[in-house]
Amino acid sequence: MEVKIQKESKMKEIASIFGKELNEIFCIKRTGENIIYEVKFSSEGLCYSQARKDYKTEDWLLLALLRGEAIIVKENDENIYHF
Repeated sequence: MEVKIQKESKMKEIASIFGKELNEIFCIKRTGENIIYEVKFSSEGLCYSQARKDYKTEDWLLLALLRGEAIIVKENDENIYHF
């Protein structure tokens, strides 16, 4: 008997835990850093902006948010650094 496994992203549910929707842009800050990351949830994971152009999926940012090592912050133009 062959078992078929369906790939179903749970990122929509994870985004809703943090009060966000998929592709909604927001900012997070990791504990102990002065860098604020512009991010968004996608079906692939948590993506961060590179110079406000491209978004790249990075697991370490998602893990930091899930572990409480990062918080959601309001955007403050003078403190935002994009990588």
